[in-house]
Amino acid sequence: MFFLAGCAGVLTPPPAPVRDYHVEGKIVARPDEGAARAVSFEWLRLRVPAGTVDSVTFRRHGVSVARMTISPEGIHASTARGEVLQGEDIPAKRLGIPVPLRALGFWLAGKSDPSSSSRETTLPGGAIQSIHQHGWKVVFAERDEEGRPMRIEAEFPGGTAEVEVRPKSASADAE
Repeated sequence: MFFLAGCAGVLTPPPAPVRDYHVEGKIVARPDEGAARAVSFEWLRLRVPAGTVDSVTFRRHGVSVARMTISPEGIHASTARGEVLQGEDIPAKRLGIPVPLRALGFWLAGKSDPSSSSRETTLPGGAIQSIHQHGWKVVFAERDEEGRPMRIEAEFPGGTAEVEVRPKSASADAE
């Protein structure tokens, strides 16, 4: 005779990721020495139970050159040539832009990186006008009617950068 005993439970699926923002843009960096460098990007930030996960695609001349994931576990990228890269210094090595990647994800949303100290100046309505963080001075030079950054001007050790940002609508995500 065979008996099967146990406790039946209902597995609850983990909560679905929530989209924080989805933007496209272009970074043009002008080092004090050397030629200007430009790269286009598409950045999607999702809130998950463990924090945030960013999925980023970098393009040059419309061609994908790298895909990157920034998560609590680390920063991982793969290039169009099949290289696998890890770590915060990927942009300095591959793109020539020494941008702190985790911070860039927050700056694109008009916020400072909560994992590091910063100095902020605000506008009369409370929006952040500029951030000094990770050796960068980030100025939100233009915002849309909803207060989202549209143009960011920055100074970094050894140069300047300008970032153009275009929020993508939820309908564009569905396409």
